[in-house]
Amino acid sequence: MKSVRHYFALLLLLPFLVLAACNNKSEENPRQLIAGESSKVWKADKETNAQGDKERLSNTEEEQRMEFYANGTFQVREAGAFQGGRWNYNATQKELELTFDDRQDVKEVFHVQELSGNKMTLHAADGSTMKLKTD
Repeated sequence: MKSVRHYFALLLLLPFLVLAACNNKSEENPRQLIAGESSKVWKADKETNAQGDKERLSNTEEEQRMEFYANGTFQVREAGAFQGGRWNYNATQKELELTFDDRQDVKEVFHVQELSGNKMTLHAADGSTMKLKTD
């Protein structure tokens, strides 16, 4: 009789266990974390040099904003000037690739060390690191 009650209790709990398992978020889309539904604005938060020492952000860097659009374009706003280009996220390599409109022959590639809805850490080829946060 005890085993029947345990079996019945298990049957009652089974739908809740299934719902809880289905409710777990799958891994978020990195492109959406970078650009949001249509666009997302990022600003520099912290910077370190290749040796890992903290660097003070310049006034220009503090004022600079980078807006990523879901269509794969971006725009950098700095001191009233704008620069645009195209971006791509390589999920396999965890790399953010930037190509500026005025420098089509140059592709800047950053290794993405951290990516969430409001934080992104980019590691440059020279060893420096830039931590960004949403604006």
